[in-house]
This record gives sequence, structure tokens and C-alpha cells, in this order.
Amino acid sequence: MNKYEIRTNNKKNSIINATIEIISKKGYNNTSIKEIAAKAMVSQVSIYNYFENKENLAIEAIKTILVDSFNKARRLIKIDVPFEEKVKLSLEECQKNAASNLMKYFNEIYNSDENLSKLIDTSIRDLKRQLYIDYIEEGKRVGAIDIAVPSSTIVKYLEAVDSIKYDRGEELKYLHQLALYGILKR
Repeated sequence: MNKYEIRTNNKKNSIINATIEIISKKGYNNTSIKEIAAKAMVSQVSIYNYFENKENLAIEAIKTILVDSFNKARRLIKIDVPFEEKVKLSLEECQKNAASNLMKYFNEIYNSDENLSKLIDTSIRDLKRQLYIDYIEEGKRVGAIDIAVPSSTIVKYLEAVDSIKYDRGEELKYLHQLALYGILKR
């Protein structure tokens, strides 16, 4: 990476971090590009050049939060505990951090803009898919997941479970239990 690319990446990261910080305090609708630019110490033009509009900037900020949480969950694959424990820890990480941070910072925008909520959902689905694949491959490697079942089929199954509308809390816990162990008593 040359110096220009490094400066550009640093500028973008500064803008995204400023966006997350301001939106977490004021909400999406009460945050302006002008405030973000001032906090990030860049011009408004730079923000528009990099992100085009406030919505795209919000999506990049959301992706940053999600990627951080999903990377933490991905790192859990490497810890030395049984596979089932890795899965539980990963689910907790994604539930607590990714979901709660999104709701804390971006619930207002998610509920008020249908097109933006669809873009957010797509970003989440893409990140989840890669995390599923990583865990499926690890589960197959350690003998916890049947290698005869194609990974693509398992991903489709997990995505179908994800598409179920549910209340947070107990219902989510039971959906995870069903997804991981089925309906048969262990």
C-alpha cells in the first residue's frame, strides 16, 4: 500500500469512527454530515467522495461494527475447547455484541428506512454466511458435523432458521438449540 492509499484508508476509518460515535449519542436522524466531517477532521466533500451519501456512510459504519463482532466470533474457532463450546461462545458473541451494538446505534435508521434496512440485512447475511462456513468446516474437521452433508445445504438450513421472525430472549435460545441439535431429545 502506498502513502496515498494509507492516508485514504485512515481518512475513511476516521469518518466511520466519527459516524459511529456521533450516531450513538444523537441518533441517525439527528446527525449531520457536517458534524461527522468536523469530528473526523475532514471536509464534507471528502465524505461525499468516499461514501456518496449519509445512507452509504451508515451502512459502512454498520459493516464496521458487524465485522468486528464476527471477527471475534471467528477467532473463537481457534481456541482449545470442544466444538460445541466454541459454537455457544460464538452465538453469545454475535448476539450480545453485534446485535446489541446495531440496535444501540442504528435501530432508528433500521426501523425508519425500508431500503436501508434491506441493505443492512444483506450485509449481515453475507457476514453470517462466511462465519457459518468457517464453523461448518471446523465442525467437520473435528468430527462434530457429518461430512456427508454438503456445507452448502447446512448453510441453507441455517439461513432458513435465520429467516424466522422471533422475539429475542428465550425464543432465540430455543431456535439455536433446534438448529444445532434438532427436535430429538439428547
